[in-house]
Amino acid sequence: MIGFSAGGPHALACAAVLGDRLTCAVAVGCGAPWEIPELARFMDRQRRMLRFVALRAPWLLRLVYRSLPNPRRKPEKLMRKMLAGLPEPDQEILGRPEVFELGAAYNAAGVIHGFAGMVDEVRLLAQPWGFDLAQIGIPVTLWQGSVDSAAPMPMAEYLASAMPRAELRVIEGAGHLFIIDHLAEILESARR
Repeated sequence: MIGFSAGGPHALACAAVLGDRLTCAVAVGCGAPWEIPELARFMDRQRRMLRFVALRAPWLLRLVYRSLPNPRRKPEKLMRKMLAGLPEPDQEILGRPEVFELGAAYNAAGVIHGFAGMVDEVRLLAQPWGFDLAQIGIPVTLWQGSVDSAAPMPMAEYLASAMPRAELRVIEGAGHLFIIDHLAEILESARR
């Protein structure tokens, strides 16, 4: 089971629930549970704000997302807005024309039926995960960019220390989107 970014907690949930029916789990750029105060302080300003809104006034999330440039009508405008807040390695990756176009299409497809999915995702991420990381008995590989602002290093280190069979692989100088350049290596790590 492999999960990238917000898909990482879902991969770990499968590892916790399905146990030995899986051979391994791989979480790429996966944040830690948002309810852990000592980890929440490492989140970037945008994620701290989303967490606050999701916990205190979840109805406002829809307004937050509606305030963004609509990726169905102006996909390039949203991508440029996203680029502004990313670390340099992610800006470089998204600056590649083929990745920029794929990202714009991905964002547009993600909201084809509105922003409800994005709102639900943030609300889920703000809630306790509902499983004990220490109970995951299968091998888990955590892939992490050392300058990832979406899932900072302390979160990856926390996850690695909380699971008995976790291995943390850090890509030095990489941000959140390192999966674009390291996909073959990541997929290979899932072959057990």
